Amino acid sequence: NYNLVLSSTHTFISVSALTARLALKKKIKVISLIANIFKSFDSIEVHRRGEINIKKKDIFNLNKKKALKIINLYLQKRFKGKIDDRDVKSAFNNKIKINNKSILFKHLSIKKNKKYKNLGLLAVHSFHDLSYAHGDMLFLDYYDHFIKTIDIIKKSEDTFWLVRPHPTSKFYQGSNIVRDYIKKNIKSDNLAVVDESISTNVLLKLSDKIVTCNGSISLEAGYFNKKTILAGKPFYFNLKFSYLPK
Repeated sequence: NYNLVLSSTHTFISVSALTARLALKKKIKVISLIANIFKSFDSIEVHRRGEINIKKKDIFNLNKKKALKIINLYLQKRFKGKIDDRDVKSAFNNKIKINNKSILFKHLSIKKNKKYKNLGLLAVHSFHDLSYAHGDMLFLDYYDHFIKTIDIIKKSEDTFWLVRPHPTSKFYQGSNIVRDYIKKNIKSDNLAVVDESISTNVLLKLSDKIVTCNGSISLEAGYFNKKTILAGKPFYFNLKFSYLPK
């Protein structure tokens, strides 16, 4: 008989994660330490939504004024790449100053076409991440989401699309999967791959349309009053700063 299970990961094929799910099925409480975050779980549904899942009661119990001050300070540091986190530094620690679309297109050596009225951003996930760690998805996995979304946006007649590989993809084998796939399979003049030389906050500020699956970039886009089209159900999917297609 156990009253508590300690788990070190939510990777579903690991012994630790499988043990956690079995424990939750038997109504045994689970505490996980993932990415330096302690999290308590009491149901499989919540566990599937990942370690950054937030409950409404946790928000309501916050001191709003104090919480907003902490959040704004954190976001200011995050968007400057000053947070001690590999993902943050890869996405935001860039020094190229770009404040309008003309400069962006010039930097990317893209000739502007007047028929494109909008600028779209497809934020691709890291293919090495566990696809279902943060909730259900409309696609089989992150790669499936990537190739099928590319097939849709390449047909856009009024939008030029920037395709951003995940900033941490450089740390893994197959770091050029996105670029190589587009170069080999896509014969369209309405999209281009954007590398990490351009900060993510520049792309968010300048984009008119943003598409991703279920990552943190949707939260970051919300900071700039931009709504994101999702392809999964992260913990924030039912809030007002994102769309989830049926």
